[in-house]
Amino acid sequence: MTPGDQRPGDPAPENLTSRHLAPGHPAREVRESGDGGSPGDRPLLVVVGTAELTAPAQIAQLAALGAEHRPLPAAVLTSAGGPPPTAPPGPGVTVVSVDASDGVDPGRAHQVSEGLAAAVRGAAAGADLVLTGGETARRVLDALGVTALTPEHVIHPGAVHCRTDDGRSVVTRPGSHGGTDSLLRITRALRPGFGQSHEPRAPRGARRG
Repeated sequence: MTPGDQRPGDPAPENLTSRHLAPGHPAREVRESGDGGSPGDRPLLVVVGTAELTAPAQIAQLAALGAEHRPLPAAVLTSAGGPPPTAPPGPGVTVVSVDASDGVDPGRAHQVSEGLAAAVRGAAAGADLVLTGGETARRVLDALGVTALTPEHVIHPGAVHCRTDDGRSVVTRPGSHGGTDSLLRITRALRPGFGQSHEPRAPRGARRG
């Protein structure tokens, strides 16, 4: 069991959609040209609550193109006093994830998700959101008091772009869905052109020719 992923007996990730989405608005499939995803004045906050093996590569793609990455240690998220609030995101793309480099006790996965939601609650209040991991998405939306989402379109299978009542974008995606470019595809659907004028950063330790 990894943070934000489904456990036996938990609601399926799709039930997150049925719980939070407004009825009568089926999401439509669209091409990945950015249709329906218009950039605005809001920052984009990507909250990665899954420890799927592809998650670090997906995050690294965004960071290489200019996104700010803020990993939060699992021990901090589950501390007795609760995690400190995450600083408000900058004007671009900010990624908050669980740093599970020291391992995560499967029995505390729900606490990790709760701590992650508590940490980003203030930062997420005025941002467009990408939420990966079904448990994480539920916790963050509940923390923000979001009770209904209106679906607009499907960015790729499992990644649904929705709107809140106040017009903010929210994309939910189960942790196991999508390939290594999933977060980049989602980000560019919401922010067309993201990273296209940014020189990719070389991985640490790499030599430039």
